[in-house]
Amino acid sequence: MGERTGSRVLQWVWSYVVFQWRLTVYSG
Repeated sequence: MGERTGSRVLQWVWSYVVFQWRLTVYSG
């Protein structure tokens, strides 16, 4: 795995975390 792949994975994870956080905030 190169740096490029790791960066893409990190972006995907970050987007998922933000999405979950927004759901929690809006539902609460």
